[in-house]
Amino acid sequence: MAACSVCASVPDFVQESIYTSNQAAVSKIVEVDHSAIVFLNDGLNAGLDVGMMATVRRGDLEVASVLIVASEKLRSAAMILELTNDQSIEVGDIVKLKTTRLS
Repeated sequence: MAACSVCASVPDFVQESIYTSNQAAVSKIVEVDHSAIVFLNDGLNAGLDVGMMATVRRGDLEVASVLIVASEKLRSAAMILELTNDQSIEVGDIVKLKTTRLS
């Protein structure tokens, strides 16, 4: 018998998680008056919202603690609160939430 000429393909979203990633990558770092802001390549879509605390990591190394100060659908910004052991944040570092929104 001939193979089915019309086969249903599986949409991409079926393979994706239904949960937010709770993380984003640093895309830019800007010094503003005695503090620094890091811009992230994701925002509300990744579960990042204003007021949430996050950790900046480079592989297994914890680099800093940040506070999300602005968030839109696909981008956000965080203020650096503390650098760990005189580390510095670099473009490409991963920012992962310490807290999540419950409501």
